[in-house]
Amino acid sequence: MTPFEIWVKKEVDLMRAWKTKKDAYTVNAFADSKLVAFAKDAMLEKLTKAREKGRHGWWDPEVCTVEDLKVALFDQFYGEFDMVDIMNFAAMIYVREIADREETKTPPKPAAPPTERG
Repeated sequence: MTPFEIWVKKEVDLMRAWKTKKDAYTVNAFADSKLVAFAKDAMLEKLTKAREKGRHGWWDPEVCTVEDLKVALFDQFYGEFDMVDIMNFAAMIYVREIADREETKTPPKPAAPPTERG
């Protein structure tokens, strides 16, 4: 296991131990925060390695289209199936679709906040 994987395993084991000692909302809020931290660190490491190999421009329509990103994501599902690459391509598409969206005179209505679940 890599040092990162050891860290993830320790944190998840801690969450699992807390499950019976703390209220569900607190444990789930902690787990959600850790999920974002784990994903961010893994995604950034992979993006850094790709950039060092000369990959760039996911944000620039002159370098890469949203369709290019969707093809790369699709290829991950039917090829290597690397979860970190899948997260990265999905995030790139998500951000590009927002950034490339035509502005309207009336901004879209914000989504209703999620309801608390037990």
